[in-house]
Amino acid sequence: MTDPNTNEAYEAVLADLRAQRDQLDATIAVLERRLGMGVQVSSIPPQGAVGSPVVAVALLADAFFGMTLLDAIKKYLAAVKRPQSPKEIMDALERGGYAHTSKRFYGTVYNALTRAEGADLVKVKDDWGLREWYPNLRRAKGRQDDANGKAMPPDDANENDAE
Repeated sequence: MTDPNTNEAYEAVLADLRAQRDQLDATIAVLERRLGMGVQVSSIPPQGAVGSPVVAVALLADAFFGMTLLDAIKKYLAAVKRPQSPKEIMDALERGGYAHTSKRFYGTVYNALTRAEGADLVKVKDDWGLREWYPNLRRAKGRQDDANGKAMPPDDANENDAE
């Protein structure tokens, strides 16, 4: 049986930490706007929900202007701080001014996600997140990391080169 006084103490500490986090998020948002970083994140607790807040991202029209597709994807994921579906990523990139001429932009985004899987990005069920969020996630069989944490080909891939 849990002590009601202990639960109240934990709830008070959590409320204080959440208030501090909200203040830090607000300060970070102001600094990002001043630096022209373009991505603004705010935590909005859902009505009547328990647990982590829903993250709303307000994108400036040029948030991803001039960036490579992979850099734009990583910047967006870092801003929302939670895995996103390829459709959510595609929509955010277009709202954030990512310039493309692709007639099938969803496929382009999906291909970029799969190419970066393991090195920079990881697939979490049907969504995608940053590799740094999952440091203990095992690599696919046969994949290794170099000193910079980038995926390297398996050792047997270079056996033909040695002959």
